[in-house]
Amino acid sequence: MRVYDDRGNMIDATMGDFSRDMGADVSDLFDKLFAEGMTVLEARGLIGYITTNLDFCASLSIARHQMEDLDAKDR
Repeated sequence: MRVYDDRGNMIDATMGDFSRDMGADVSDLFDKLFAEGMTVLEARGLIGYITTNLDFCASLSIARHQMEDLDAKDR
């Protein structure tokens, strides 16, 4: 399954839907936090926290799939 075409455009509908949903959720979160008094400095820190955790979760998922593939090949 391909997620991107040769020009780097996202072509997978599932990933596109997920990306839009995640963007809307983060936007809602920031709207609520700004309404409660969050500062721009805190928002920038939160963006770093969110992206770091997303990167970490993605890396763990990729590693798990690689380990499962290796395990399946050993059987």
